[in-house]
Amino acid sequence: MRQFLLVQDGSGVAQIFHEKNDSPALAEQISSLTIGSAVEVVGRVVSNPVVKLGGVEVVAGSLEVASLAEHPLPIDRASSLEMQLDWRHISLRFPANALIIRVQTALEYAMRRFWMDRRFVEIHSPKLMGTASESGAELFKLEYFGKTAYLAQSPQFYKQMAMAAGL
Repeated sequence: MRQFLLVQDGSGVAQIFHEKNDSPALAEQISSLTIGSAVEVVGRVVSNPVVKLGGVEVVAGSLEVASLAEHPLPIDRASSLEMQLDWRHISLRFPANALIIRVQTALEYAMRRFWMDRRFVEIHSPKLMGTASESGAELFKLEYFGKTAYLAQSPQFYKQMAMAAGL
């Protein structure tokens, strides 16, 4: 009897194949998995033109369960937007939801390349400050290594310093 498992990471989805009789212990491990569990699979990649995921599959040699997912998961593809946002780390596993981040990455790369080709300099101003700046209204305080820090309100001061420095 055969077992099939689909595993997913940032690069895509792969099919894992295991013949139950080859290793009953591995078969039991695979059978105990729940959707969304984190696993590490070691195996041998083989060509199989029937497999719709690129014509290859992995014949499982061993499997390590890093974390068994709760069953059922708290959301699925049909969950409301509010639920998907509450469980964002799970909803981003759905390729359609992660697509916006991939599109944003491609756009930022294209924009950064455009400006770099024209010899512009990218400025990263401090995000935390040791003292309050601005008018003092709506300050965000936080503990930072045992001291109070403030979220910088505007990068303008740092950008002006960079301009005066010739950047």
